[in-house]
Amino acid sequence: MLLLLADDHSLVREGLKHTLAGLSPQVEFLEAATAEGVITALAGNAGIELVLLDLIMPGSNGFGLLKKVCDDHPELPVVILSGSADPTQMRKALDIGAS
Repeated sequence: MLLLLADDHSLVREGLKHTLAGLSPQVEFLEAATAEGVITALAGNAGIELVLLDLIMPGSNGFGLLKKVCDDHPELPVVILSGSADPTQMRKALDIGAS
């Protein structure tokens, strides 16, 4: 399984890799620290099966990157990573297409 970890904080990406790698030895990771990195990774890797996406990424205006990913790759599950517990933001992310 190929996962895209998209967060601008390397410590968060490393923590996610460490935790998720324990689920299966077949889990592989791509990483992106910017919106442009997310778009590039998705364009060059058709085998990505899941995106873990920070809602606030450099080069993006919040929900804009989520909308682009969901519009361009509607079959791809996208899970949002966010420090916000705002139900309005959660509903908006789900309405845009987050899993």
